[in-house]
Amino acid sequence: MFNLTYLVACETLKTKCMKTFVGVIVIGFFLVGCTQMGYVQLSSPGAPAVLLSDSIQTIAIINRTFLGQETQYAVNGKKDNPDHFASDSCIKGFVENMQSWSRFDVFVPERNHYVDTVTKKGAIVTDWSLIRDICAINKADALLVLETFNSNSDSISVSNGISGDKTKKGRIPDRVSVRFTWKLYDPFKEKTINECSGSYSLIYNNGVLVPPASLVQTSYAVGQFYAYQLLPLYDKVKRQLYGTGEGKNNLLFKEAFKSAKSAHWEDAVEKWKQLSADGNSTNAGRACYNLAVASEVLGKSDMALIWAKKSYKDHANQLGLQYANDIQYRMKYE
Repeated sequence: MFNLTYLVACETLKTKCMKTFVGVIVIGFFLVGCTQMGYVQLSSPGAPAVLLSDSIQTIAIINRTFLGQETQYAVNGKKDNPDHFASDSCIKGFVENMQSWSRFDVFVPERNHYVDTVTKKGAIVTDWSLIRDICAINKADALLVLETFNSNSDSISVSNGISGDKTKKGRIPDRVSVRFTWKLYDPFKEKTINECSGSYSLIYNNGVLVPPASLVQTSYAVGQFYAYQLLPLYDKVKRQLYGTGEGKNNLLFKEAFKSAKSAHWEDAVEKWKQLSADGNSTNAGRACYNLAVASEVLGKSDMALIWAKKSYKDHANQLGLQYANDIQYRMKYE
């Protein structure tokens, strides 16, 4: 089954989890009274789709989709099950994509394959005693379990991946589909923190054989997209900049603003540093605030916070006060 809603949601999460800056240029200006202001647009991280408690630092991950021999014969009537090999790609997709954020230590325990007891009514839920034991042995704060994994591999000839073949009815399969269930458990509260079930498909043009290794690739994407649920979401934000100052140093302010507007941030920073020592507190506060924004643009959030605090503590710049809160929120999810 092709779950379009899940696919769109995953693609949206993938885009919003991209860590690159977008449009780091001054793209406009406006007037506030007699003061010329500009703004810069960039990407800033925010809370993930699934927000976990600060107490969760380490996450162990296991694959509970392996079938016992007797159960396996009863379910699909064959000894070799390609889903066994492919399901591990889900684990790999999750772990590799979670490495982009240092917030969590995600790891696969030495023993990570567990037999899934399946009946005609479906899979039996993971026992809490097993969850507690795995977390205790591996010193994990939470356990992520791939509870179910089923593909349409029965209709496709499989050997170390997938190669296209006709089904019994003579129709060439045009897609690889995977149905799955992830569950994230808290062993201490015996609570299911999050559950994600759905289906994902890679679809090919009619008449085109399904390429080799497509089942593995589709499975990797299932793990990748669940990782996006836990990663920070990036949105475009606008940061204001002062384009003018007061008195004799107004010209230097304009020159610095012009440098920033043409993306010569280092040159702008040097000028604003000069202005931050201006005897005119208004000019100094504005310069400190602009230095905070420039630091964020240059990927130095810690320096951005220092300059923002200086702008409002030493010079009562109100934009600096709000910006300090904004940059602290950003740092929480970097």
